[in-house]
Amino acid sequence: MTQILQLSRTRTALWAAALAALALIALAIVAALPGGSASAQSPANEPISYSAISAGGFHTCALRADNAAISCWGWDRSNRLNAPAGGYGVISAGDRFNCAIRNDNFAVHCWGSTASLGETPAGAFRTVDVGRFHACGLAQNRVIRCWGMNQFGQLDSPEGIFVAVGAGSRHSCGIRSTGEIVCWGQNLWGQTDHPEGSGFTALSVRAELSCARRSNGTAECWGLNSDGAADPPDDAFSVLSSGGWLACGIVSGDRSDSSDSGSAKCWGDNAHGAASPPPATTFSAISAGLWHSCGLLDNGAAVCWGSNQFGQSTPPTE
Repeated sequence: MTQILQLSRTRTALWAAALAALALIALAIVAALPGGSASAQSPANEPISYSAISAGGFHTCALRADNAAISCWGWDRSNRLNAPAGGYGVISAGDRFNCAIRNDNFAVHCWGSTASLGETPAGAFRTVDVGRFHACGLAQNRVIRCWGMNQFGQLDSPEGIFVAVGAGSRHSCGIRSTGEIVCWGQNLWGQTDHPEGSGFTALSVRAELSCARRSNGTAECWGLNSDGAADPPDDAFSVLSSGGWLACGIVSGDRSDSSDSGSAKCWGDNAHGAASPPPATTFSAISAGLWHSCGLLDNGAAVCWGSNQFGQSTPPTE
């Protein structure tokens, strides 16, 4: 009987050792699989580095820093995520479609729900900005060209030399070479009641809201003042971005506490958290969308906040 018990214990020990070995093999296989995770020490994917980012309605597009290719994520309605191949230097994501400028010939390419746009104008462009049913670009000779629907005169850009242009839902704005702002199109919510005077250096237009930066970095906004979207804080900003019902900016150290330099500030509608950027974070770029916002960190990694209903706030990892 003693020999039988000893033999049983030996077999039990052998089975336990075999099961333990199988468990180790299984963990190794899981760790080797794509996306697998065997322990907390498994290395995380390195973040993709981007050179530019643009938050659209329910999607986001960005330019990869390694090859200037376009990467889009979020809602793929009307092929909004199906970006053209090639290298690009400017990207603008809208509610219905996107446009970008190629690096090789500076031509504008648009994709998504582009039925309202008609034919994209040929030629070389410096910048492009998309609205809801139209788009505007700054040609190489710094003349504004707009195309798409024109039911409120949003395509009727004034003559002259400009340094910036932006397209809203049914209005457009530009900054002349003299630093003066001019707007045209629908004015139902004061979209074309722009601030007077010169000294403006940058402009951002989205939906019914516009914001511009003065030479001292301070911001002025006008248009639909939803939840204070047209009331920017008294800070100096290096970058400004108007969203659907909010705006965001990157604080510079010119007028603000130097410890805030590089941080993001947003104001306006925060129902979906789009006006709540991550604290204690330094940004190099920022873009306010409809219900979400995105920014680029110093290393080019993309960070988004706000609504993530369609994955628009989840940048890809590969």
